[in-house]
Amino acid sequence: MSEQFPFSETFPHIHTPWKAIAAEYRDAIAKGDLAPGEPVGTGASVAGLYFVNPKTARKALAALAAEGLITVKRGRGYFVPGTDCRAPSVSALNVERQRAASAARVGSDRAGQP
Repeated sequence: MSEQFPFSETFPHIHTPWKAIAAEYRDAIAKGDLAPGEPVGTGASVAGLYFVNPKTARKALAALAAEGLITVKRGRGYFVPGTDCRAPSVSALNVERQRAASAARVGSDRAGQP
């Protein structure tokens, strides 16, 4: 007996992993579980979620992108198309981290002052 994938109960008629992953995302988008602008993830994160090879996950995501159900933002991952598909850029995150670290240093420097 062959080992079943984690999602074989949801889509028992699909025996190809990438097709089952694509079907699950297609279903979630159709139901509105994934809203416009919401991140779907990266090939690596989807692979980890479904315990499959990253190539398998990327094939599922590429199929969804070809259907127009998701879009890819280079360096950020896949998103459900919408007006707010912007994830914060790495530089914006670094600026926020630097501000927080700076504020923490200033706060600790002033802690000893009356």
